[in-house]
Amino acid sequence: MFAATIVLTMLVAITAHPASFISHALDNSFLNYLGARSYSIYLYQLPVFIFFDRIVPKHATLDANILKLAIVLILAELSYRYIENVFRKIKKPIVAAHPRQRFFEIRSVQLTMVVAMMLMVGTDYAISANATGHAKPTNNLEKRLNPGLFMH
Repeated sequence: MFAATIVLTMLVAITAHPASFISHALDNSFLNYLGARSYSIYLYQLPVFIFFDRIVPKHATLDANILKLAIVLILAELSYRYIENVFRKIKKPIVAAHPRQRFFEIRSVQLTMVVAMMLMVGTDYAISANATGHAKPTNNLEKRLNPGLFMH
């Protein structure tokens, strides 16, 4: 255990050093792009995968997986540009442009609330489908991993 800790510490140090080969290899535009949008990708992947698997009958193909990934990346890009960056640019608390404008009338607040509601509904749908037994196993691996869940 101690040796593994030492090795991992050395790898982190080598990677973090700006002059190392690994640091240069990991510092490319594609990985920086994914890193900047990683939180949005994390947020959108579960609802997109759940809804896609429910809507598309034959979803276990390479084309379907590429389409799911593209949808997640598009939603992550939109969220990054129009939600995350908008809130990053705000230096002071969110207040109305005009004193009479209410908090929930601000366009970015409305958009954020719509996205948050979609995420909550999608996650709730995924959880309730498994909890009520409506989620049927799609392959033998799933049956073997959860044998008690799919026996009736």
